[in-house]
Order: sequence, then structure tokens, then C-alpha cells
Amino acid sequence: MFGGSFFKKLDEMFPNHQKLGDDLLKKKKYKEAIEHYEKALAIQQMNPYLHYNWATCLFALGRYKESLPHFRRAVQLNPNFADALCHWGIALIHINQPHQALSKFVKASYADPNDPKIYFHWGLLFEQLNKIEQAFEKYQKVLELTPVEQEDGKPKVNKFRIMALNQLAMNDLNQQKYQEALNKYKEIVSLAPEFPPALYNLAISYARLFQPDQAAKSLKLAIDQDLKAAKRARIEPAFKNILSHPELKSYFPDQQK
Repeated sequence: MFGGSFFKKLDEMFPNHQKLGDDLLKKKKYKEAIEHYEKALAIQQMNPYLHYNWATCLFALGRYKESLPHFRRAVQLNPNFADALCHWGIALIHINQPHQALSKFVKASYADPNDPKIYFHWGLLFEQLNKIEQAFEKYQKVLELTPVEQEDGKPKVNKFRIMALNQLAMNDLNQQKYQEALNKYKEIVSLAPEFPPALYNLAISYARLFQPDQAAKSLKLAIDQDLKAAKRARIEPAFKNILSHPELKSYFPDQQK
């Protein structure tokens, strides 16, 4: 029988660089992870996941252009690698190649038609290209793919549902569709109360609908969550007549009448 010390020595002689890289990636130690992926690929050149994880580390470090060959190689080795296609597209957006990115999202959606992440970033890209209707179609697709489920009596929510709702609600605000924005932000707050912009924009929606009590209450909660919101609130036109509300006295004492 071999003892534990024998296997420990084997690990020291032949370290599992892929596992070590994956562990470091989870810890967000991207530079160290890359070192292990490089060594692992010297042995496993045909492993698409090694190329993908290496690309993911480069992406996380903001080295988008350097990540492209590894995303490309991952897809060459596994043409149906939806995550690699999607993140390849996102990397292309970061280096200002939006039209090339479009084809990657199309291919990713064929590879995995039920991944909301693909449609969300596709929608963001359409917004960047000022193709608003197409963007909304993608966000609606995200909502279709992410119904709210119950787990132990609590809502289980996919983060991309929240993010897509936020994009749609922001457009409603910009289009002065305040009731539609209000409805969406109320849903976001009910499902993810700590989602940063939700309470603040909910307050704006209430203010634009001439509901000062609700606006002040929501704004107070937003500031409780993030003190920087108070600074933004001082220059927000929608809050011109809200900062003097008694609910906000502790944050804006100079505004009290």
C-alpha cells in the first residue's frame, strides 16, 4: 500500500497545473493562474477549457486583445463552446469591434439558446449600436428565460433578469414613461433590494409621478444603502422639491423648510 506521503511527493513532482490554475482563478489571482494554465497547455494543447480559462484571466485583467487568441482557440477545439463565444464577443466590444462581436453572439445563441447571459450582452451591444428595438427584443428574451422561481418560500432570481429589467426601466425613464419605469423598478426592488441603482431610480420614478412621500422614502433607503447617492440627489432635477421632505431631514438638514 502506498502512503499519503508517496502521493504528496508525486503531486510535487507532477503538479496538476489545471487544478491549481482553476483554484487560483476562483480566488481571482489571475496572474498566478495564467502561469499554471501555460504549463498545463504545454501538456494538454487540445484542451479547450484551458484556453478558455486562460482567456478569462486575461479578460479579468483588462487585457482584452490578448484574450482573443485563446477564446478563438477554445472555439476551434469546441465549436459549440457557448461561453467562449459569448465572452469572445464581449472582449471584441471592449476593443471597439462591435460588428465582429455580433457574429459571436449569434453563434453563441445557436450553441446554447437558453443562456440568458448571451442575450443580455447581445442587447447591450444593440444599444451601443443604437438599435434600440433589437436591444429590447434581447432583453425580453432574457425575461422569458429567467422566470422567478420559489426556493424554500423565497424567490430565486437569475441576476440577468434583474439586469435586463434595469436596462428596460432606464429606457422608460429616458422616454418619460414614468409609470412603466416605476413598475419595473418595484419588481427589481422586490426581487433584489440591494441592486445598487434600483432604489434611487425608483425614487426618481415616484418623484416624476408627483408622489413625494414615496419618492422620499425610496431615496432615503437608497442613501442608507449608498451614501454617495446623497451627493447625486442634490443635482438630480427630479428631486428639486423632494430634499426638503421630513423623511430626508438627517441627510439634507440645510434643505428643510
